[in-house]
Amino acid sequence: MLFPDRRQRSYPLSMAGFTLVELLVVIAIIGILVALLLPAIQAAREAARRSQCMNNMKQAGLALLNYESAHGTLPPGTHSNSAGDPNVGVSAGTGYAWGAYVLAYLEGGNATAQLDFDKGLQVHEGLGTLIPSFICPSAMSENDHWVECCSGFNLGPGLNDDMRETNYAGVSDHRDGFFSSSQPVSNGDGVLFNWFPVSLKSVTDGTSRTLMVGEVTGGPGAHPSQGWAWISHVWAGWNCQDTFGGINGFGSLPGGRTKLYDGQSAGGNRHLEYYDVSGFSSYHPGGAHFCRVDGSVTYLEENIDQALLGVITTREGGENEGDSPYVPPTGSPPPR
Repeated sequence: MLFPDRRQRSYPLSMAGFTLVELLVVIAIIGILVALLLPAIQAAREAARRSQCMNNMKQAGLALLNYESAHGTLPPGTHSNSAGDPNVGVSAGTGYAWGAYVLAYLEGGNATAQLDFDKGLQVHEGLGTLIPSFICPSAMSENDHWVECCSGFNLGPGLNDDMRETNYAGVSDHRDGFFSSSQPVSNGDGVLFNWFPVSLKSVTDGTSRTLMVGEVTGGPGAHPSQGWAWISHVWAGWNCQDTFGGINGFGSLPGGRTKLYDGQSAGGNRHLEYYDVSGFSSYHPGGAHFCRVDGSVTYLEENIDQALLGVITTREGGENEGDSPYVPPTGSPPPR
């Protein structure tokens, strides 16, 4: 008697998998999704940085107002006369800027304890302190916000790392706001300029309609003997700017500048060129933050009418934002 073979028969297996065409289609779909999502992710990150930047500026503005409550005036924008401004009336070396004066009202830490305003700007490690409230997260820095500014300091790890950067500068004038190189004029029509402090009662145009602090960015420059250097504002000593060049002007990196700050060929220097052409600027799309004298923070577009920017710069020009045509304050611009 024959019995059927009960052993399991083997059948050829069908191997499932992707063809080359299918694999390429999947990769293409993934690439499209990434391309669609990446801008949204970058936009979300920039929105977070911009929010933090705005908050930091507000903290700096509130520190200025706390200083005013304690002293009766805002601090001077800077306190220096190394360039011999006759309007100051006395000869003086380089002193501290408004950022140093308000440090006690921020989280200045060890840097605050080392400031001696009677002795002027002297070398001490506190000047190498990075103050988070003075930094905008959107602003680029190629060396951890170290700035080349002055001989004999060199508080950082690099050859040209002198002091720490700030991305917020006091609004000094609607015209050329510098007497010489990085020394601001002492008769500015803004609220933070050299030597002379401003009281809030002198801001007759209105504290809610007058700018006090704005965003600034640095850039690479050429030291005449020590090579590459980062040129920018520093919170301790040089911390004012005018609105004469608008917002994101041609002299700033966000405005399209591609060359180093190096004025040697024009008979100047990198610092003179930087302060002369950089103006107010930021890496936010299309504009920059400004803090008004009342402590509120606003975002101004880079294509703002220059006459309007001048109106909200001056503290007692007698103009209104809706005035047309704009009539500049009388008198000659301050000397360079």
